[in-house]
Amino acid sequence: MEALLIIFVAALVVEAAWEALKHPFGALIDWLDENTPVYWDKVGSMLLGVLVCVLAGIDLLALLDVTLVYPVVGAILTGAIVGRGSNFVHDLIEKVRDA
Repeated sequence: MEALLIIFVAALVVEAAWEALKHPFGALIDWLDENTPVYWDKVGSMLLGVLVCVLAGIDLLALLDVTLVYPVVGAILTGAIVGRGSNFVHDLIEKVRDA
């Protein structure tokens, strides 16, 4: 359960960091969101989540005893989940705990 708390805290940190980092570039991100087919606010958050999880070695699949040929893939996928934000991660933790 401690490891799942680490993932939840990472999601909180990434969410807070992304909100702080995007502030100076808010107008640019809003313009990109409106004028390109990619929602850059979500992409930036996901990339920050991947960076944090890869650098910190946070891997949800390893916590679930899933062995991958390339372990960094687990950290990348965890980063994508963490980048979605703390509410999404909280819902995921509830589902894993109840399973």
